[in-house]
Amino acid sequence: MYGFTCLCKPGYSGHLCKKVGDACYPGICGEKGRCLNTPSGYECLCAFGKSGTNCENKVSIKSPYFSSDAYLAFNKTKSVLKTMNIMLMFKAEDVKDGLLVTF
Repeated sequence: MYGFTCLCKPGYSGHLCKKVGDACYPGICGEKGRCLNTPSGYECLCAFGKSGTNCENKVSIKSPYFSSDAYLAFNKTKSVLKTMNIMLMFKAEDVKDGLLVTF
């Protein structure tokens, strides 16, 4: 249609780079983070063990804290001979709806 392709700078998209608000682009939230476009730019949802505006900080988690839509997931062990023991202690701050799933 246009005969050319624009290489838009972060925060712009479209054929002529005039669409504002698509701030997400590959790699902005690190290797495994997920980017969400927001009205004011973007927000990174960082992978487990990462934090920061662009998931650039490594974090050692000893006591995870959950709020709103947070969750914790573990990969299955790769061998049936290996086992993983997990001990959980719940300290609820209120009695709102919640869901606990175990396998």
